[in-house]
Amino acid sequence: MGLILIVIFSMSFQASAMSGKGRELYKKYCSQCHEPEQGDWNSRESRSFSSYVMRTPGRELKQRIQNGGKLCPSYFVIFSTEDVEHVVDYIKVLR
Repeated sequence: MGLILIVIFSMSFQASAMSGKGRELYKKYCSQCHEPEQGDWNSRESRSFSSYVMRTPGRELKQRIQNGGKLCPSYFVIFSTEDVEHVVDYIKVLR
């Protein structure tokens, strides 16, 4: 019974993340450079981003979104803490 509940929760989490606010924010602010749905995942840049996301804990992804990175701007002023959580949830589903 417990395993069934975990599977159901996981499926509802994925469905929510794929259609919710995280996806909307990602599409608006991140997809210009990180577009896995239409982009070529075989390109060097896509493989590098995918590899980074796969090995990076959610906590660090949150910090990167808030503070920016090498070429990524900081979204500290634009995104609320909740917005960052939504974007990270969406990214986790893309993994």
